[in-house]
Amino acid sequence: MDIHRCRFVEYTPSPITALAFSHQLSSQDPLPSNLHLAVGRANGNIEIWTPKGDWCLKGVLYGGINRSVEGLAWSVSDEELRLFSIGFSTSITEWNLRTGKPLVHQDSNAGAIWSISLHEETKTLAVGCDDGSCVLFDISGGRGVIEYKRTLMRQTSRILSLCWQGKNHIVGGCTDGIVKVWDVESPNSTIIARMQVDRAKKGSRSLVWDVKPLKDNTIVTADSSGAVKFWNGKYFTLTQSFKLHSADALTLAVSSNDNIVFSSGIDRKTVQYTRDGGKREWVSNSFRRFHSHDVRCMSILECKTVDVLVSGGADMMLAVVPVRHFNAKHHRMIPAVPQKPRMAIATKARLFMLWEDHQVLVWRIGSPGYRFLLKIVLPNEENIVHAAISQDGELLAVSTILTTKLYRVHYTDDKVYVESIEDPFLANVGATLLQFTVDMKKLILISNESDIFLLDLSRIETHQLEVYEVSQPETKKAPSKYRGSGQSACEGIATVSVSPDGDYFAVADLNGNTFCYSFSTLSYIELPRVNSFVRAMAFRLDIPGRLAVVTAGNQVFEFDVQSRKLTEWSKTNSNNIPKPFAHLLDKPFGAFFDIQNPSRFWIWSANYVSFFDLNLDLPAPRNAEKRKMDGTVDGASSTKQRSAVQNATSSSKFGTGASRSFWITHKYRPMLLAGLVGSTELLVIERPIADILMSTDVPGTFNEHRFGA
Repeated sequence: MDIHRCRFVEYTPSPITALAFSHQLSSQDPLPSNLHLAVGRANGNIEIWTPKGDWCLKGVLYGGINRSVEGLAWSVSDEELRLFSIGFSTSITEWNLRTGKPLVHQDSNAGAIWSISLHEETKTLAVGCDDGSCVLFDISGGRGVIEYKRTLMRQTSRILSLCWQGKNHIVGGCTDGIVKVWDVESPNSTIIARMQVDRAKKGSRSLVWDVKPLKDNTIVTADSSGAVKFWNGKYFTLTQSFKLHSADALTLAVSSNDNIVFSSGIDRKTVQYTRDGGKREWVSNSFRRFHSHDVRCMSILECKTVDVLVSGGADMMLAVVPVRHFNAKHHRMIPAVPQKPRMAIATKARLFMLWEDHQVLVWRIGSPGYRFLLKIVLPNEENIVHAAISQDGELLAVSTILTTKLYRVHYTDDKVYVESIEDPFLANVGATLLQFTVDMKKLILISNESDIFLLDLSRIETHQLEVYEVSQPETKKAPSKYRGSGQSACEGIATVSVSPDGDYFAVADLNGNTFCYSFSTLSYIELPRVNSFVRAMAFRLDIPGRLAVVTAGNQVFEFDVQSRKLTEWSKTNSNNIPKPFAHLLDKPFGAFFDIQNPSRFWIWSANYVSFFDLNLDLPAPRNAEKRKMDGTVDGASSTKQRSAVQNATSSSKFGTGASRSFWITHKYRPMLLAGLVGSTELLVIERPIADILMSTDVPGTFNEHRFGA
């Protein structure tokens, strides 16, 4: 197979600006089934991750122009999870975690909001504003209710950071270099303490970038002089000070037992502070660098089975680091390329498409080289959620959370003309997924509420579209004993696929349910539920009614739609997936079947391309090894394991040539897209991290001056 290896697509992910775990746990608590990590980005998007299954992206809450996410706060109750965000505006936004839409915007009645903190027990939300106001809101009324409570004693400096110290005190870090403490219960909510940090430079005040409370009444601060200070929260006096950063210390994180504190910032160091057991003093004897650029935010998750520090910043990648073995264990960098692909291929027309923020770009793959064809810029403020292109490249569909656009593209030798198809239904419905049928006569639209709509495009020339709503079964997830189980985040339809013969389309949700629908009757067939949600799926080209899926747990299944059962290949081989694939940490991004060898099921991710031949059995394993929670295998070090994963397929045990049952390569990385152009050509689009970091959109890294340099 010929391979087109492309690196000219200048996609640049958005920097990470905020992190927050949904639950505050102790090291003795079990891992809740609905625990999530919210990752805010500078383009206004909020990603919802789950640590289960080696860190999977469950969904994205899409923002818009000038809506950078600068702070996040979760509220967990017996009924629901609630997520709040701020972003240099005067509003607090609560999100509908089911639909991905903003649920309510609450004005602060003050200046632009720079910081946010929630007291979970009293359900009181505090925000710090540009004009120096600290404003309290009551969220005890339930989902969608944010009621103004009062404004604390005013001061004139911008409040960059906030935290609660018990029920009665709020600590704020300000731009005048002073840490201020408000007494919430006093009649006038007065400022009862002011603590001055060191100046960063002569003649300039420091900025207090972060504040964190400890259970023993200690207050920890990080400021622009690079200092991390520990204060007595009872007498408001300085107890210890460390200046281990060469530039601004921007963020802090505290372990669940308050015995470990981390700081990081512009110099990229992540510094660990621990308590001296005897003297109860803080000491720092180690630091590591995980990021190539500024570190903007950190958050810690600790429970019985997981203890990790997660950090992010200007290099767009998440770093996952063990807390208790900070120096002894390897860290993991989650690739910056999107886990939900933002590219699509029109195989027949040899076109591929990229969508990001508010624009869609289309190229044609030639022989040799490529040609840029068109750029569509949406007038909407909202970011693009999804887009689709028909196999002949003549139809484009683009959606945001509020609306969907449909275009016809007319190609000539020297010109491309784009025609907008106006339709009242599309103008008023957003979509999370879009998919054209192979014959280009229908468009499948999955709405924000996970409703399925089928649009008949047979009369598109006259701009007349017929819309059919597809009935769905009621799926119920297993009950959870953990708080916040009433409403989890992003549990709707996650992927859709269309059969090449035009008989079926399949949808899969984040609860492991998969349904196949008949185009002729719009009735559905429920397939056996898998124990992890489906990341990608495709129908076979050579056998009608055969659907192959790959899950977040790196399992591969093949279903016979008519019988609603696993095929013989799947019964024999689905529990015998080769270790080089089963033990991968990277989650599958996409899948497709080969045209030339139609039994080959191709799977790709950020750092690998692989295939399984569903006509050939996999070799039986020599011995079964138990997989741990972190993805490693008993009896193998992480270094040996990585080497084994990368080299295992060099042996001939999986066959050779056309008789090869399994193949994988890590040659291409990191990838934005892999797919077929024509019947014998594979398109691989890479976006190396070095190219991303050299982009003009990425700020330069901090260079520390050294003696003699």
